[in-house]
Amino acid sequence: IGLETALPAIEFMPGTEDLYFTSVPALEALRAFIEVNPTVSVAIIGHEGEGTTEQHRTSRNRARAVFEYLVSSGVNANRLSVEGRGSAQRLYPQPTTPEEAEANRRISIRVTNYR
Repeated sequence: IGLETALPAIEFMPGTEDLYFTSVPALEALRAFIEVNPTVSVAIIGHEGEGTTEQHRTSRNRARAVFEYLVSSGVNANRLSVEGRGSAQRLYPQPTTPEEAEANRRISIRVTNYR
């Protein structure tokens, strides 16, 4: 419980909260992990690079998009939760390249329950 890991292969259409098709393999791997571990519950956490209220909302909405994908694929919604952290945990506090800025915008998961 508490283990958290980033899922860098989950991507969104630029400037939106819409999942990009290249994310499907990572989303399916996450779904498979949840299915083969029936006692695990996870929090889906959205991160953004900016510190504005709008970016905090975007981070939560992106996490919500992952949640909705998993639920529509058969995962029980009671095993998932959604969090938006905005810019609270940037990997690069002062990004100097587009790659660093993109790394700050990510989805991670945290194990919240394991019976």
